[in-house]
Amino acid sequence: MALRRSTVYRLLARHGMPPAPATTAEPDALAFTHPHVNDLWTSDIMHGPRLEVPGRRDGGKTYLYAFLDDASRVVPFAAFYLAENAACFQDAFKQAALRRGVPRRLYTDNGATFKTHHLEVICATLNVTLIHSRPHRPRGRGKIERFFRHVRSAFLPHVTPAMLADLAVLNRVWWAWLEGEYHQSPHSGLDGQAPLDRFLQDHALVRPAPDDLDDLMRMKVARCVGRDRIVHLDGRLYEAPDGYAGETVEVLYDPYDLLRPVHLRRKGSPDEIPLRRVDLALNASLHRHPRASEPGEPPPPTGISYLDLVARDFYQEES
Repeated sequence: MALRRSTVYRLLARHGMPPAPATTAEPDALAFTHPHVNDLWTSDIMHGPRLEVPGRRDGGKTYLYAFLDDASRVVPFAAFYLAENAACFQDAFKQAALRRGVPRRLYTDNGATFKTHHLEVICATLNVTLIHSRPHRPRGRGKIERFFRHVRSAFLPHVTPAMLADLAVLNRVWWAWLEGEYHQSPHSGLDGQAPLDRFLQDHALVRPAPDDLDDLMRMKVARCVGRDRIVHLDGRLYEAPDGYAGETVEVLYDPYDLLRPVHLRRKGSPDEIPLRRVDLALNASLHRHPRASEPGEPPPPTGISYLDLVARDFYQEES
């Protein structure tokens, strides 16, 4: 019969033996608040309600991407998206920076959505310190977790089926509640001060987003241009200008909005060349001009049999 561990513990306690020191002791967790706005933003994702989408059995699942300013409890930006990926998070980060300025630190967990090379490049370019919490130890994200609890208790119960008919409708209602109620209401963590009032106290310290923020946050990927000058990008076909066939180039695009212009750039060159979506029907009707020969290259075939011409002239002379 195996001896239970609890029996051994009770025996040791009965004889007054001290317990063994814990080998996995963690450092003390201290409550903190940064002194100025935009010193630290905490970001996380909450599962939102499902949209009432006709024709879909599971409905349209939504995800709430949110940023929370540590000093003022202002939410620089939060919105519902239809996917949980890095493209949606980076779009939300861009919207937050445009509305409330650029943070000095950004604190997230270790999910794949937050740990991308592209996000590291963005933060380095904007001079933002990117911080990830230790795996399985979500200390430091308590404020945004409490904000999500407040959303579940104060906002989600008032969402009606009519609001779930479309994502744009849901976000409009959400932003009205966020700006009109949450930001204007007294906050217990701010001694009764409203988050927006606290944020405005430090408005002179806000670092505005750069004018070229859209360009800075574009994704950069390497692509090989096909012999037909086609560039494949997220399931879409783009056409490069003449002279790029077979070359590996850098493609710059917005991963969240593929309707925005897409550009091509040669390695080591600052020039950006716009790519256009492939129109297969238009290409089928275009007249193709013969390509000029390169120096040292034989001329392209003309389709004329010169042996037949020589034979014809020979028989004409003999006759």
